[in-house]
Amino acid sequence: MQKRVLYIGLDVDDNKFHGYCICEETGEAFPFTSRPNASKLISILKKIESKGFSLKLYYEACYLGFALYRELEAAGIHCDVVGSNMIPSKPGDRVKTDRKDAEKLALLYMKDMLTPVHVPTKEDENDRDLVRSREFLREQLNSFQRHLISLCRRSALHFKDETGKLCHWTKTHVRWIQDKVSALPAGSLKNNLNLFMMQITELKETIASYDAEIEKLSRDKKYKKKVQALTCFKGLSELSAMTVITEVQDIRRFPHPKKLVSYLGFDIAEYSSGGKEKKYGITKMGNSRIRKRLVESCQKCHMPTFAYTKKFRDRSLVPKNILSVADKCSKRLFKKSTRLLAREKNRNKVKVACAREMSTFIWESLMMVA
Repeated sequence: MQKRVLYIGLDVDDNKFHGYCICEETGEAFPFTSRPNASKLISILKKIESKGFSLKLYYEACYLGFALYRELEAAGIHCDVVGSNMIPSKPGDRVKTDRKDAEKLALLYMKDMLTPVHVPTKEDENDRDLVRSREFLREQLNSFQRHLISLCRRSALHFKDETGKLCHWTKTHVRWIQDKVSALPAGSLKNNLNLFMMQITELKETIASYDAEIEKLSRDKKYKKKVQALTCFKGLSELSAMTVITEVQDIRRFPHPKKLVSYLGFDIAEYSSGGKEKKYGITKMGNSRIRKRLVESCQKCHMPTFAYTKKFRDRSLVPKNILSVADKCSKRLFKKSTRLLAREKNRNKVKVACAREMSTFIWESLMMVA
């Protein structure tokens, strides 16, 4: 006897899991609740399954990540995860509860109106988290440095005015701060600056340790060819290459470069109707980490390409067909950026346009080594 399919929407929360079940064949529908742990949820689902149902469950990606997905799959329960920005919503719907959210998920799942997100393996997720943690610490360091500069300005310590230098956090700037702190009289300001400098030094050491771990990971057999292929591109370092690789993971899930462009949020927003065409900036509805790295890598795309000694050494290990893609990308971006700048386009818009173009060449290179 063929089992009836039961579609389940699950709203996860720290306090309680709310579920809603719908059977399309019989019209049965009922809610349930569970304690916020996988073992209790699985026991409830197994009881429902024993009544002659085949379960298909959907939950929204949240703070749990994919841990719940893996536990449900290990228990033999079909599960999918949907991104919060992929769930359709009614403009006039002003009532939001956990039960209604679960019911909404179940109804949309039954009507095949939800698109599941890609679930990485546990190993891939751990590698991605390593790179993301490094990025998090870098943001913390930037915040600490901004705060210390503001603190110096409020204390009438002006590095640029006194030295005539243009950049902060060079060796000269750090030495200047240390000299100023040592010359200050004992008190709260001196203690505050000393403690902040200690925090910044510790953060830099931690980031350096992360850089060493990521560099070690990039030499692993799993990533080595991909990193070599991406570091041939002008502006992409090993760290940027690892960010792209760990975030994208399996490039084969994007059958066309347009799909990758859309995933990165580089699509052009458009509202055209009634014979009128209106286009805006990029949608930014995608992976912001890769988008940020690619835009940063295109800061100097308007300048002629120079291959340094290190690049020559790295490029000697890369197949010629991949090198040709990277060289073609550099020439294409140089022409594109100089043409747009000659038309007096905004420099930041030019960088984003070049990053969008670059993503298509990256897709081609990764497909070659996939």
